[in-house]
Amino acid sequence: MPTRNSSGIEDEAASSKTGRGQRASRAKHEQSTAENSPRGGGGGLERVTVNLIPRASRALEQAGSLTGDSKTDTINRALQVYAYLEEVWSKGGAVLVEIDGQRTELKFF
Repeated sequence: MPTRNSSGIEDEAASSKTGRGQRASRAKHEQSTAENSPRGGGGGLERVTVNLIPRASRALEQAGSLTGDSKTDTINRALQVYAYLEEVWSKGGAVLVEIDGQRTELKFF
């Protein structure tokens, strides 16, 4: 049965190693810093300004079009998914994607 990880996303067991030990250390530091910070990490809203490159801007528009979510909701969800992926990889796990019966391992570029 899946459990919820620290990002609030259901976590399935993963077994493949990807060598992301440094990211795990960085993530723990950032999580600790966020939890002890008066801004973010503990609830409430945090306003940020982001400069998107054209590719990221197009991806934001595409994701919003596919889901019907606002830009804010899309960015919030994207950050949660990113945190979840980094958590899986930091524990030596792998993320598999299946399309039309063909599985492939998700890798970040």
